Amino acid sequence: MQKVIDQITDHLVTLVTNDKDVYNPKELLKSGIPSFVVERIRLLLEDKVKDEIVKNETDYSPET
Repeated sequence: MQKVIDQITDHLVTLVTNDKDVYNPKELLKSGIPSFVVERIRLLLEDKVKDEIVKNETDYSPET
């Protein structure tokens, strides 16, 4: 199973050019990455940002 995942990942990576550090969803779609993959990436990033915001708020909240 891991071999299949690696092959799919390698294929998707080849669809994106190396000339940029970041890509927006429209650019990923234009490069040929399927919309369900782009949406999953967006959701994962959104969750990660939410977790970091909550974590940081907790770290800096005054103790009660």
